[in-house]
Amino acid sequence: MDKLTYKIFLLLIVLTLPFFADAQLFRSSNYWRQYRKEISFGIGASNTLTELGGRDRVGSDFIYDLELTKTKYSLSFAYRYFIKKNIAVRTSLFYAMVSGDDALTDDVARHNRNLNFKSPIVELSFVGEYHLINESAGHRYKLKGARGHKGTAIGMYTFVGLGLFYFDPRALDGTRLKPLHTEGQGLEGGPKQYSSINLAFPVGLGFRYSINTQWRISLQGGYRFTTTDYLDDVSTVGYNPDELEIAYGPQSPTYANRGLTKGWWGEGQQRGDPTDRDGYMFLQLQINYKILKRRKYGRGSRIKTRRSMPSF
Repeated sequence: MDKLTYKIFLLLIVLTLPFFADAQLFRSSNYWRQYRKEISFGIGASNTLTELGGRDRVGSDFIYDLELTKTKYSLSFAYRYFIKKNIAVRTSLFYAMVSGDDALTDDVARHNRNLNFKSPIVELSFVGEYHLINESAGHRYKLKGARGHKGTAIGMYTFVGLGLFYFDPRALDGTRLKPLHTEGQGLEGGPKQYSSINLAFPVGLGFRYSINTQWRISLQGGYRFTTTDYLDDVSTVGYNPDELEIAYGPQSPTYANRGLTKGWWGEGQQRGDPTDRDGYMFLQLQINYKILKRRKYGRGSRIKTRRSMPSF
């Protein structure tokens, strides 16, 4: 080996030392503490399970009644904090649109009901995460002579939590439905008016891919069980159209009963199922950034990490 080749070889070793030192450090028991804070941004799809729309059959439970053509968009921002290496808590803010339309189902009864809705969803949630597999940085290639721990590119986690969400159901033409009291809310014999703010119970699963020490890409899917059956403004039975018009104006009976077959959806006829709460779901691609912990020394600050480059 000539002197030039030797110097190049030595230089390559020096330059790659920080990489392998980083891999060793990341897998150590306390390294995760320096990256326990994380922020993320997400974009993806949203859908909902309510009385309106659905498959070409009598309403089914859970995802068996999902209408994929009504998939809309969702956006999110989140802050994650790792309490332990495998346990994290996360606060998230979601914005999404959801929608349903009886015209899309060939089930005779629901198609004839002919109701539709769309609604924004604004959700603030707090969840706990358990990371079944922790992704980590490190060398992922079969480099001859490479030492240290091999990085784990893929991670997986589950989550469950509690949230508050706001919704405002409208007909597809933009007409707000809650002020119309379409099921006689507030009138004699009718249900009480529903709240636009309700509880949500998020549950779900996520997969993460480690780009490097601080950046992650994740695919996260979650379902929200809720405490309301009025996400689509439909829950109980039809109300007297004359009384609706007197109390809330001519739009109220018009949007309460849009049935294609006369007599099917009149007073006392079933509009929805109050025993089955509505729900919604998100599937998002997210980018996550780990915030490196810094230690302050007097007025200045520096990164709290080990020295990985030799001094000359």
